[in-house]
Amino acid sequence: MKSAAAELNTIGGDVPDVYQHILDRYEVAHTLANREGTYRSNMQQAKVLADLLRELSTELDLHYDGGGLIECQETIGVMKSAAAELAAIGGDVPDVFRHILSRYEAACALVKPNETQSREEARG
Repeated sequence: MKSAAAELNTIGGDVPDVYQHILDRYEVAHTLANREGTYRSNMQQAKVLADLLRELSTELDLHYDGGGLIECQETIGVMKSAAAELAAIGGDVPDVFRHILSRYEAACALVKPNETQSREEARG
């Protein structure tokens, strides 16, 4: 449709009002369809990210104690990025991820004072 309107304008013709109305309605419908497609795409991405976070968090929760969880620093970092992306596109971050993150942060908090004490003892 647009190419016919562009052709008419090129040769100096006017686009009939009815044709322009149809073209305008088409553009509005097309814009709404694109928005809907983007929304659907975001929701599909959100579901996949939430499912992955839920599954990985569950596995980490089942198979790692506090000390072992500290060794998963890179994995936790990637999961934090995924959770931030999930939140940015309007998804809900799974509770089990929040749980594993709090366990990880608690384990890190316990290790840091011990590392400080070990360094002080080594110097002393």
